[in-house]
Amino acid sequence: MPLLPGYAQNCGEKLLLLFTDTGTKELRNLPESAGIRHVTRAQADALTAALALWNGLPLRIASPEMPCDLGSAKLEGYKGISKQDILLADVFAAEAGCADGQHGRIPAGRKRRLKEAAKRVLGGAWQPGMVLLGGLYWHRLRNAAGSRTLLFLRGPTGDAYLLLSYLPEYLSQSGIRDAVLTGDAKNLSAIAGLYGREALPVSEWQASCIQRLYLLMGGEALGMRHLLPWGIRGKNLNLSRMRTDERLTFMDSIRRSALGLDEDAQPVFPELSEAEEEQKARWQAAGILPGRTVILSPAAYSLKPLPDGFWRRVCDGLERQGWNTVFCCDPQREPVPVPGKANCFFPYREGEALLRYAGGFLAVRSGLCDVVSRAACRMVILHPPRPERPDRTRHRSDRAFCGLTEMGLRSETGELETPLLREKYEPGPALGTGEIQREEDRLATGILRAFGRPET
Repeated sequence: MPLLPGYAQNCGEKLLLLFTDTGTKELRNLPESAGIRHVTRAQADALTAALALWNGLPLRIASPEMPCDLGSAKLEGYKGISKQDILLADVFAAEAGCADGQHGRIPAGRKRRLKEAAKRVLGGAWQPGMVLLGGLYWHRLRNAAGSRTLLFLRGPTGDAYLLLSYLPEYLSQSGIRDAVLTGDAKNLSAIAGLYGREALPVSEWQASCIQRLYLLMGGEALGMRHLLPWGIRGKNLNLSRMRTDERLTFMDSIRRSALGLDEDAQPVFPELSEAEEEQKARWQAAGILPGRTVILSPAAYSLKPLPDGFWRRVCDGLERQGWNTVFCCDPQREPVPVPGKANCFFPYREGEALLRYAGGFLAVRSGLCDVVSRAACRMVILHPPRPERPDRTRHRSDRAFCGLTEMGLRSETGELETPLLREKYEPGPALGTGEIQREEDRLATGILRAFGRPET
């Protein structure tokens, strides 16, 4: 059966199968989970021709006949190419700034025309249109990366940080001599910098297009590995099911599900840095008292925020116990929840040294917690409870899966679960006003008890 090659086929994930006009005989043996889309022969020809334009990328379209592999065939030599197909290819080439196989940045004012051309000529088949754009974006990456293998990462900060800790072992076992990171993983350049690695980040839209190209054509043809496929969904399967297996922690899922490494594979984290005098002066100016300050991080990529009043109450309690309180909020995205409190939004490379200098860290479970997990300070991490009805196709942030001690990142951490925290996809807590108040009391008491008083 001439199925499309690629990651989807290798992993049993049928994200998109394009079939030309055919009878039911050729489709009879397909698994029920296959996601099938019928396209006309003209649409298939247009897609094939446009993809073949860029350095002869091999594309196979499933049909009753043998799969069509253009290889390095010239556009003019392919039977069935119409003037409209050639026009489509010319539009894509011109809009992408192609010259002798080189692809530059697509000017912002011309992107709309490019997308409209794909939708118009392909008859509204937007998935194939995204594949075409993925070819352009992939070529831009290939030109920048040269012969190096592209390691494609998507997802939140913590996923990328943990994965890079296992990357030396993965490269060794995979026989990859030279590689460069790419994708739209959150804060990819900053995380790569911690490990001394280069990154070629792309936007979320570009990553989505490249991912569709990858699923269609396979990593071998593109010289690329997709290392964090949590969000690849098909009709009946989300690959994040693998990462939320009850036998695994978050760290296990990175090692086993994402990278396929053995049990004895060991992570290698960035070297701990010492605070410099210039940094200490800057931290003091931000109101951070050495050994007596709790840095509070109230935001998480996947969690709903706690009430501002709760943070005010915690700050008041910590200050009564002798601590100073300073927030860590991105000034471009997150307001400080307690008006008048100082804010110190620090770069990742300073995180461990800053927390060691400050003395305390209180945060809802986020990727930042992974990055600063080895900081020698008092640390309290807040988790949502485990979902009452587990859905393994969803993200998890509960302690059993994401606890820093459970993951082996710290030996001592105050980690608390509370129904006041919820994943963004979940409804709010089914608690009455009195129950919410009692839970806030319990949680605040647990936090204050965990921090105690600063050492004098």
